[in-house]
Amino acid sequence: MVESPSSTSTVVDQRRSLPVLRGALPIFALALGVRLVHLLSITDIGFFEVPLSDAAVYVERARSIVAGDWLGDERFVHAPSYAWFLALSAAVTNDLVWSPRVVQILLGSVSCCLIAALGARMFDRTVGLIAGVLVALHPAAVFHDALIQKTTLSLFFAALALERTQAAVAQGKAWRWFIAGIVWGLLVLTRQNLLALLPLPIIWLWTAGSAPPRYGARVGVAMLFLLTFSATVSPWVIRNRIVHGGLLLTTPNLGQNFAMGNHIDATGTYLPHRRGYANGLHEQQAWVRQAEQAAGRSLSAQEVSDHYLRAGLDFVRSHPTSFARICVWKWLLLWNTYEPPDTEDYYLYLEWSRVLRLLDAIGHYGGLAPLALVGMVFAIGRWPRLWPLYAWVVLVALSVAAFVVFGRYRIPLLPAVAPFAAHGICALFRAARAHDRVRLSGAIGLLLAAAVPANWPLLSARTVQVSGLVNHAIALADSQRYDEALSTLDRARTLDSDNVDVAYVEATVREERNELDAAQRAVEQALRGDAYYGAAWRLLGKLHLALGRPEAARQCYEQAIHVEPFQAQSYVGLGLVAAQVGDVVSALSAFNRAIELDARNVDARVNRGIALLLDGRTEASLIAFDQALAITRDHPLALVNRALALLQLGRVDEARRGLERAFSQADDDPDIAINLALVQQRLGDPAAARDTLLRGIAARRAILDGTDDADTGLSRMQRLLETLR
Repeated sequence: MVESPSSTSTVVDQRRSLPVLRGALPIFALALGVRLVHLLSITDIGFFEVPLSDAAVYVERARSIVAGDWLGDERFVHAPSYAWFLALSAAVTNDLVWSPRVVQILLGSVSCCLIAALGARMFDRTVGLIAGVLVALHPAAVFHDALIQKTTLSLFFAALALERTQAAVAQGKAWRWFIAGIVWGLLVLTRQNLLALLPLPIIWLWTAGSAPPRYGARVGVAMLFLLTFSATVSPWVIRNRIVHGGLLLTTPNLGQNFAMGNHIDATGTYLPHRRGYANGLHEQQAWVRQAEQAAGRSLSAQEVSDHYLRAGLDFVRSHPTSFARICVWKWLLLWNTYEPPDTEDYYLYLEWSRVLRLLDAIGHYGGLAPLALVGMVFAIGRWPRLWPLYAWVVLVALSVAAFVVFGRYRIPLLPAVAPFAAHGICALFRAARAHDRVRLSGAIGLLLAAAVPANWPLLSARTVQVSGLVNHAIALADSQRYDEALSTLDRARTLDSDNVDVAYVEATVREERNELDAAQRAVEQALRGDAYYGAAWRLLGKLHLALGRPEAARQCYEQAIHVEPFQAQSYVGLGLVAAQVGDVVSALSAFNRAIELDARNVDARVNRGIALLLDGRTEASLIAFDQALAITRDHPLALVNRALALLQLGRVDEARRGLERAFSQADDDPDIAINLALVQQRLGDPAAARDTLLRGIAARRAILDGTDDADTGLSRMQRLLETLR
């Protein structure tokens, strides 16, 4: 089954580039067309305009960059390139919904062409074209190109790094190695685990016959590559030094990721740190709190990572058999047809996109991986030339399997896997055409042997999971599509009737719809399933407070503190209870404790300001509101209460400007509309006051969806409008 080096020419001929470029145009058109059709199919999905978890973290960071915060704070522990990509998109188009996705599908289509070029140079033109088509039609690649996630950049820079390095090795030009160093730096700034591949281009340079012949010249080229790589990543290293206080080449969460994938209950894929924290930002805070609680002191970001790395290594040493079993399981999962679900479930998108369903039926990983294995076996005779592709597959796979397996984590395998799969297809075709029964039967046997584990249901069936439905319900609720959210939760309940997260999210949706009794029943069901669900205790406390039961609310918040001692939001709830019963001193104490635990907790700072205002400490309240607005620039509640404080100080015009800012952010809020109208009337502009109320009434009716007769806020605005006529 092994091809000899002489069976197909192995000479690198850069003249191949011209026909490859001509062949790349239809590949680009095919990839772009497929991705555009898919993108237009998913515009109504709940996630389209509502980023969750890591996507929300990236969007928030991008907005901060646009606002001038280039460094960010210690909570951002993700690779930086995607946040800057989104920031550039927002700065140019003022859009973080459509424009990033359009650019991503363009980059994804270019990636297909880069892989085609790489395949043509490493194998031949036919293999290159087939490899480009395989990636153009690969359903997981199409799926990820339409998400607010960094996966598209991962594939683009991975394909570009391999293609540019191969070109640099083939021609030996210093300027090509300069470009390659920049690309490899951008790759590592997108996917930290791919730092494990950095020795590959240096070894490739050293073993290539086309490299500079003199020893000194090779050293010089290698140094140039490393210098440009270092220069590319150095701004991030400097940022980490300033923000985290340590010398960090990538991000300070290696230990957390290693511990997540290597413990006694590991499943091979993602598990939340604890219930209610399956969120990119909140989860990092939970990791930090637990590490600091174990250490009994504050820890730097590197110390937190080291804490969990030690925990993971302790597991490896104390449970070697379990560790070996988990490693084998993750390796099988990495090559399996199943797409392990992230926040946005691949199988949910299959239900929305007809083109994605079609592609999934013909091109999922369960077919691609076995074809790649056939291609790798048939190409083993070309090892001296193709070893970088073999090394890429092994190193990327190991760098993923050492931690946890996600569908998006294996996308950087495609630049090497697709050419091998294309070569496998060609090898099968050549054996059939030559009537070589030995080679053909061997290839088919290998293909079938690999297809069995690759298509075996390792984690679950290839259908949407409860977690995917729950996340979609959250996104729908955030878009105020409450009926669809509840319908989605009903579907999730048919899959798992006792699921605690389903009950909790239903409670949050019911609470947003002001169905407080139904919300209470749902959250109590969640707590029956998990009495240590801190977020559920906080929600139950909020419901009791809204229903006029401050003592019951206090008990719920205290229970939340018992199960999660370092959660600031529980102390915010306690402060609200104290404020409702008129105990301003206790309220301020609770809000101060919340700020001690989380200095960026906006709710704590806003409510502290309100408590100070109620206590007659108007100047101090202004400081608290300004601190809140420094964190969240246009926080409506901070703006409106700051305006009330300014009114007490007689600064009426400044109060009006603040209320106008608040109204621009929340024109459906009756309190904001009424206060703004009253200030406008006080300043002698009744026409502006009437216009504000009319806009507020229209916005309120739009979100009430036919239930406006029972809305007290709408009635208050209408009564005030009557007095102004």
